Amino acid sequence: MVGTAVEAADQLRALAERFGVDEVMVNPVASARRGTEPASAPGREKTLELLAKELF
Repeated sequence: MVGTAVEAADQLRALAERFGVDEVMVNPVASARRGTEPASAPGREKTLELLAKELF
């Protein structure tokens, strides 16, 4: 999915409907900046927060 949180949520819903499923696994891809703690993933966390806000 590529786009805003609203666009990604719409694409995700369409994908789930197309395949007749009620559960979809999401693996966000977001880069880290120099100095970011290696064990954390703030970009990925933010991506999931924004998507969840639109889905629920």
